Amino acid sequence: MTQNRQEVFSEELISSLLQISLEAGKEILEVYSRDFSVDMKQDDSPLTEADRRSHTVMQRGLENLSLSGKDSLEGEEDKNGSDDGGLPVLSEEGDISEYGSRRTWDRYWLIDPLDGTKEFVKRNGEFTTNIALMAPRDAGHKKQSHRVWEPVIGVVYVPVQDIAYVGWRNRAVGEGSPGSGAPGLAYQIDRLSEGVEGWKSRSVALGSSNEELTLTGPGIESPLRVVASRSHLNEATEEFIAGLESAYNEVELTSFGSSLKLCKVASGEADVYPRFAPTMEWDTAAADGVCRAAGLKVVQADNHMPLEYNKEDLLNPWFLVCRDPRILQH
Repeated sequence: MTQNRQEVFSEELISSLLQISLEAGKEILEVYSRDFSVDMKQDDSPLTEADRRSHTVMQRGLENLSLSGKDSLEGEEDKNGSDDGGLPVLSEEGDISEYGSRRTWDRYWLIDPLDGTKEFVKRNGEFTTNIALMAPRDAGHKKQSHRVWEPVIGVVYVPVQDIAYVGWRNRAVGEGSPGSGAPGLAYQIDRLSEGVEGWKSRSVALGSSNEELTLTGPGIESPLRVVASRSHLNEATEEFIAGLESAYNEVELTSFGSSLKLCKVASGEADVYPRFAPTMEWDTAAADGVCRAAGLKVVQADNHMPLEYNKEDLLNPWFLVCRDPRILQH
């Protein structure tokens, strides 16, 4: 039987993560503000410099961040931290630990210091920094052959827009269907650069933490908003959209970059995001955490089960993000 755990995270921890995200964003913006032109991520490109500078800020900040007694997963023994209480950091820009070591972790940070390289190069401002706190769904069962990790905190920051998205779990999990219900709190924070202190006064609650989730459908005038680009559709995505078009009066395509795609579904600016192309775990974890905390579904396309993390292969399967599970029926 899966062991319950109660997730309790302090405002101090959330504020610390927002501050780290803000500082990483400042490093990126310093590079982004220069006059440059780059076509690919070369070792000496401004894009690579921005990525590395953001990584350094995040790595240092998270390694020095000790979770207090207020930040606990009840029923879990935290044995994977360093002597000063720090947790392992898994980053796109860092050394990737062997699976044999990773699978023994209880909690760890999963980060993408700069998601949206195309958006950075195109200068459309839709790139993000991403921090997620990961924990095993099956807390207390280290010897199981197949452990499933999930994001329990997610922080996504959009430096150019100065908007952050944050979500965290705050109830007992482990019983019932994985990923069901609205297990946490999620917010969109405007003008983060004005200061982390008092961020709630500049925030709006997201998802079912603030509203009844609604879905357009037959007989409803509002279009179903799908995150996709007409110019970059593969065959699988086209078939999925065609299925939606047969079920709903109107389907409207909208385009966003990076992990911002998932956040726009969480914020209600889109209804569904089909991702039928390769992504890595660090590309999705933070925004997935925001979505899950808001009560949204982030599921594998083939079986509609929640995305799994800390796998031996860090490549994600195809997945879907939707504001209402009824979308999955089409």
